[in-house]
Amino acid sequence: APGEPLPAVGAYRSQYADSEWQAAVVSWMQQARLIVFIGSTTRWLQWELMQVAERSLMSKVVVIFPPVDPEEQALRLEAVSDALATLPISGRIKALKGRDIIAVDFRDYPAITALSDAASSKSSYVVATRSVLT
Repeated sequence: APGEPLPAVGAYRSQYADSEWQAAVVSWMQQARLIVFIGSTTRWLQWELMQVAERSLMSKVVVIFPPVDPEEQALRLEAVSDALATLPISGRIKALKGRDIIAVDFRDYPAITALSDAASSKSSYVVATRSVLT
């Protein structure tokens, strides 16, 4: 209606106290049909991936890797592999190093599907994102 504020655009957001946010994230993971991560080296991505692995939720996961230089991509793949070190697929993720990966799809876990593109361009990233979300 006129005069009402518009909702924020983008993903759903909520604020929690420092002592409560992790439980909320785990609850969302358990309820989700699809969990999409952006591959990075942050400790919080590592924590989130470890939570997914510990709760046997890998069949809901897709990790998208934005176009970055090859060294950064190698670091990101290694971080994802390290976070999933307790799973037998960890070595397969590390083996993807140097293959221009733009997404790793775990929805057929324990099988994994890696999407790659030598161009590793922004358009490849968009196509990969769309393909895993449809």
